[in-house]
This record gives sequence, C-alpha cells and structure tokens, in this order.
Amino acid sequence: MYYNNGQTYTVTTIGQFAFNDYDQVTSVTLPETITTIAQYGFDATLLTELVIPNSVTQIGSKAFEYSMLKKITLGSGIVNIDGLAFDGCSELTDVTTLATTPYAISANTFPANVKANVTLHVPAQSVEAYKSATNWGGFKAYAAISDTPGTSTIVDMIENGGLVYKLDHDNLTAKLAAAYKIKASFNVAGYSGAVVVPETVEANEKTYTVTSLEAEAFYQMEPVTIKLPETLLTVGWETFWAIPSLENLVFPNSVETIEDGCVWGCKAITEITLGSGMKTLGGKSSSSGYCFGSLDALTNITSLATTPPTATATTFQPQVKANATLTVPAGTVEAYKAAPNWDGFKEYIEMTNPGTGVDTIDAAGTMTVRYFTLQGMEITNPAEGQIVIEIRNGKSIKTVFRK
Repeated sequence: MYYNNGQTYTVTTIGQFAFNDYDQVTSVTLPETITTIAQYGFDATLLTELVIPNSVTQIGSKAFEYSMLKKITLGSGIVNIDGLAFDGCSELTDVTTLATTPYAISANTFPANVKANVTLHVPAQSVEAYKSATNWGGFKAYAAISDTPGTSTIVDMIENGGLVYKLDHDNLTAKLAAAYKIKASFNVAGYSGAVVVPETVEANEKTYTVTSLEAEAFYQMEPVTIKLPETLLTVGWETFWAIPSLENLVFPNSVETIEDGCVWGCKAITEITLGSGMKTLGGKSSSSGYCFGSLDALTNITSLATTPPTATATTFQPQVKANATLTVPAGTVEAYKAAPNWDGFKEYIEMTNPGTGVDTIDAAGTMTVRYFTLQGMEITNPAEGQIVIEIRNGKSIKTVFRK
C-alpha cells in the first residue's frame, strides 16, 4: 500500500517494463496484494531469483523474457501464464510451482530450449499430473517440492511403487491411501496385480511405519494377490470392496481391528485368515449389510486368535457362515461356538498344532511334499497365499503356501 493526498492505494499490478536491465535491480520482494504481472513486467531484469506471491493469478506474455533469472517460485494462485513469458531465459534452471493442479500455459510459455535446462519442482502429490498436463511436458526433470520459500518443507503424501501413503508426522506412521480418490494426482498402478504393502516408507528424510489401510483403500481395484505387512494395526471400512480376482486374503497377526463392511462383494475369494492379534471385527457399513458379505466362493475362514475377536450380529453374513468352515487354534472350538456371533458356521475345525496356527511359510520345491485342502482333498499346485495342510517328512502342518 501507499498513501497520497490522504488516500490509501493498494498495489495490485506489476506494469509493463516495471523492472528491466536499466534499473540494475538485483532483489525484489513482492507483496501479497499483487494479482497481475503485465507483459514485459520483468523484461531483461538482472534479478537472479524471484518469488511470485500466492495472490498472483495472471502473468502476461514475455513477462520475464531475456531476464537473468536462475530460480523462480510461482505461487499457488496462478490461473494462467501467457506465451513466451520465459523466452530467452538462458540462465533459468529451477522453477517451483506451488499450485497442486496444473494451470493453463501456452505451448511456448517455456520455450523448448528453456525447458531443456529446467528442473520443475511441484507439490509431491502432483508430479504425475504436471508431467501429463497440456504444455507441461518436456522439462529436464520433475521433482517433489523439498524446500520452497513460503511453503512447508514436509510432504504429507508420497507415492511408493504405485501405492500412495498419507503420513502422520507426529507418530511417524503411514496410512495406505484409497486409490480411487487420488487417481488424478498419482500413479496408482501398484493397487493392481500382485500387491505388496511394505512395512515402512521413506519420506522427509525419515522412516514411517505403515500401520493402517484407509477406508476403501482397494475399493474396486484389481489386485490378484495382496501381501499385508506385519506392522499393520487397523484396516478401514470397505477396504476390500468388489475386488474381482482376489482369491485369498491374510490379515497379519499385528492387525487388531477390522472396520465395518471390510470385505464385501469379492466374488472369487475362497479363503480368509484372521491373524492371532485380532480383537475387533466390524459390522455393516453404509453400503454393505455385513463386514464379511456377498462372498459367494468363500469356503474357509481361519482365525488364529486364541480368544474369539469381538464380533457383531452383522460381522458375518448368514450365507457366508453357512458355506464356510471355521478353523481355530487347538482347544478353542467350544469358546468360538459360545462367543457372541461366532455360531452358525458350516463346520468347526481345530488346528493340529496348539497355538501356532500358521506354522511355516513354504518355498515350493525344497523337498517332496503333499498338499491338501482344509477339507482333505489333495492338490498338486496350491495357489499363492492359499491355506493348506502340508505333509512333509511324516508331519502334517497348516501353512500359507508361498511359491
């Protein structure tokens, strides 16, 4: 602002040729009142660094042409930058834009010979969006923001192998994010095929432990297999919703809580294992009548917990119980039958090795071995992750098969 004749005036525009080489200006701080930078506003300026405030929405053509800029930060409020804005900026090597959604630029806003020298820094969740946005391709490199004036140095979301995580900086924990909610900003290819969720992820020069799956994390995704980490504590509501090809699902021993409507409409799933640390199983959700429901192929549920987890009347769909055998630790069948909402399964089976549940993870081909389903049918080629009875060296054990 400035005052003249008793009136207050707010500076909103950088006009044509406001700064150029004749001014010999080497440092400028722009106020948050600026909304527009006119064409030729910084023409041939001697400035080497400049921060455009978040208030700026429009930048005109040739605004920085032939300037000596090496580094520029473009605020989060920009809507459009006209053509040739950075024409002739031969010294420019570092451009940071704080806008999470790519805004409109012309094909020659950053001429090709300028782009070839520039690393473009953008918000961490927006890297892929900028790479694919109109006229934003062709930069020398793309990087997540790590240290930009006026913004946090901490990223809140990261992508790791096509899986996206939300970070809790206070507890150094990470939550696997719901894929369908973030497709526009991230590459979420890791939610399909053979999915392996790691125990930890690296970000902000720190290690975050993966402890939860966000509600709807795999909603209508297409994983064929899912390996969950032993650091997992909570699985959100409707996490495994309408997954077409998933046949087996193992909740690690670390998992304590499964929320409402967790496994619903997975038509191919035949076996589910609940780990030994399981304490609470949810009920119906807003979209499902049961926590475990509409599972037409499910025939086996194994619970490794010696104390039956808390279940509600809407944890297991009656038809699921009627079709499924429940396998539990030795000596606990009667406890499960008597526990609230654990009645009504087709059959109850106790494990042969007390308290162990899954005894080994087998590497196929190490020695002569025979495999049987939990119903006693011999099979020669168990599926990855399938729960089987293994006979090896005269000993039978219950195991999760690994190829």
